[in-house]
Amino acid sequence: MFKQNKFYIGVIAAMLTSSLAYFALAWIDESLRGMMIGGRNYYGVRQQFLIILAIVSNLIPFNYYSRTGRTNAMRGTALITLLEGTAVVIYIFA
Repeated sequence: MFKQNKFYIGVIAAMLTSSLAYFALAWIDESLRGMMIGGRNYYGVRQQFLIILAIVSNLIPFNYYSRTGRTNAMRGTALITLLEGTAVVIYIFA
């Protein structure tokens, strides 16, 4: 499905990638809280940091579509990344 050169495929890939990355990072962060790491307690990271890392994970499908020459799917991925980035800037600074 994700090997087609369609705009909506890039949109779906970007949304899935960032969502799965956020939930995986949040799960790892939550499971590490309270543990001793390097002789110190781990208190976790801020939610905004996890969100930014999830948005940056959109580079994976973007790079894949760029290397395989699927420009329409790459545009869909870029659009969602820009929209998510704009929403995060509004969320953090508003």
